[in-house]
Amino acid sequence: HRNQYEVMAESILDGHIDLYYDEVDTLANLNNPYDPDERAAAGVSYHWDHAYYEGHYYMYFGVVPVFLAFLPYRLLTGQALTTYHATQFFVVLFIAGVFMLFRLLAKRFFKKLPFGVYLALSVAVSAMSVWYASAEPALYCTAITAALALQIWSFYFFVRAVYVEEREN
Repeated sequence: HRNQYEVMAESILDGHIDLYYDEVDTLANLNNPYDPDERAAAGVSYHWDHAYYEGHYYMYFGVVPVFLAFLPYRLLTGQALTTYHATQFFVVLFIAGVFMLFRLLAKRFFKKLPFGVYLALSVAVSAMSVWYASAEPALYCTAITAALALQIWSFYFFVRAVYVEEREN
């Protein structure tokens, strides 16, 4: 269940949104494939952490990382990006965004802020926000860190657009 993003990228490249797996779908033969007791009694295995509907598996969370990282990587390299590396990529984007946002805020609103304080704040916020994803980058961490990276960069661009005066060309 840890490679859903890679499988989703392949599915999208094949023109569909359900996740394709090679094994025979034995869940479809059950009266109620959502009943864990019936699955256990029949000895039927299933893909954990997926949404199952009418004989197909679907990803029910965080499809945005597929479009931001997994598909571009696959198209550029011809190989699958691992969830582990995608999470690391989004962590790096988030940390860079924290440093950029705090530097922009310091320049605009706190001109006398010592560089050491800016550095300490940036490191502290970065560490407190994504330490868990750096320690154990897993499936859910990819969606979470992608959201955090997008959020911090949206704050940066908002502050830059509203509070930074530059010539408009």
